[in-house]
Amino acid sequence: MPYGLKDLILHSFVLITCVVRFIIDEECVKETVGKLSIKWRCFKTSVIVVAWHCNIFHISYIRAAGFAPTERDILCASSAWAADYSGQPRTEQLEGGMGMSTLVTPFTDRRMAEIVEKVQNGIRLNLEDGIYLYETDDILTLGQLANEANLRKNGKKVYFIENMSLYFTNVCEARCAFCNFRKDQGEDGSYTLSGQEMIDYVEQHIHPGVREFHIVGGHNNHVPFQYYVDSLKALNEKYPHVTLKAYTAAEIDFFTRISGLSIKEVLQELQKAGLQSLTGGGAEILSDEYRKKMRVTKANVDRYLEVHRTAHNLGMKTHTTMLYGSVETYQDRIEHMLQIRELQDETNGFMVFIPLSMQPKSKNASIMRRNSAYEDLKTIAISRLMLDNINHVKAYFINIGPQLTQVALTFGASDVHGTIVREQISHAAGALTPAGLTRKELIWLVKGAGRIPVERDTFYNEIEVFN
Repeated sequence: MPYGLKDLILHSFVLITCVVRFIIDEECVKETVGKLSIKWRCFKTSVIVVAWHCNIFHISYIRAAGFAPTERDILCASSAWAADYSGQPRTEQLEGGMGMSTLVTPFTDRRMAEIVEKVQNGIRLNLEDGIYLYETDDILTLGQLANEANLRKNGKKVYFIENMSLYFTNVCEARCAFCNFRKDQGEDGSYTLSGQEMIDYVEQHIHPGVREFHIVGGHNNHVPFQYYVDSLKALNEKYPHVTLKAYTAAEIDFFTRISGLSIKEVLQELQKAGLQSLTGGGAEILSDEYRKKMRVTKANVDRYLEVHRTAHNLGMKTHTTMLYGSVETYQDRIEHMLQIRELQDETNGFMVFIPLSMQPKSKNASIMRRNSAYEDLKTIAISRLMLDNINHVKAYFINIGPQLTQVALTFGASDVHGTIVREQISHAAGALTPAGLTRKELIWLVKGAGRIPVERDTFYNEIEVFN
């Protein structure tokens, strides 16, 4: 066995012995180390490595490693998130009897400590807090804070659904700068399926476990509103046991223009045809300035929010998204979340928030044209902390990949979407991820992150828990 590895194992044993005997005190540790003739300097390094790996890094370990706790460490310790001055670990009780871990990074500053204290005391984060969290490089503190917030809401459960994504048409009057899915009428690759054609497609790909159709598409002004109503009706009649989660708020707004009906009237007609929930798309970034820059000529900010408000008032639970990673600022992103939070305070109709990582237009795009993993994890964590009134934040594996999705489950995410079968919008652009995952793969993905997979329906009713 290599000398270094042997030393590390011995040091690990000594550290664990010290913890068990409750003698995490520098002099006592030195005495124990001395009895075994271990070099104190080498042991100090091992303390840091092992304590970090075991997720038990607190003030007493900083002392035991021979370092004096800094003001920043003491600030963390004084928040309910760290060890106290005596070096004894403090454990808060999470919902369901789960203990809060006491990880502290020695780089945490006063501003982060203030945010930690706000979250621990149930005080809402504001615009300035959110911007700071994007600007900080202390991603470990951010990640654990979001993780603890999620554990309070959902424990270790992570949700998924067996669903299919369906696209009736890719013909679209809008020309959003980031979209590679849309086509003009008559352009190569354009299509508009009838209800029967969609049923034929579904018959080829559906399996008995599918319980949701996720339906979105282009704003096709070459067909009447009744086409969209009949499309849902055909699916509902053929598959009455499958929930219809259909159309974005932007599509609903488009339907009001081609039909002359109000938002409420459009939604009521679609409900008669079988609509049970709205998808979250069309939000992009809720800033009219952003929408102008990115040529988003569909529903403006007020209309997007009004569609969801109306749907909630009609008794529907809906989803909402944020498409990040282009020209928007950190302030734009946080203001987006705050607008969603404000509407949720009013209606309590959103079930989940879905951060969508912007995809480049080509699969061959440089890595510099893609969001970094660092940015993706930050956005998921910040979403969890800012949106304290929405139960779930989704890690969308289509955009960030299965491996990063696993990591995101310890950064505040509690949902990994679903089987999808064949996603087309992100993959029409530059997504390099799988176009779908099987039920077994989703269960494996969640268990691999140390979490409990839960199969759900559209409304987060639990179907099966894989504990």
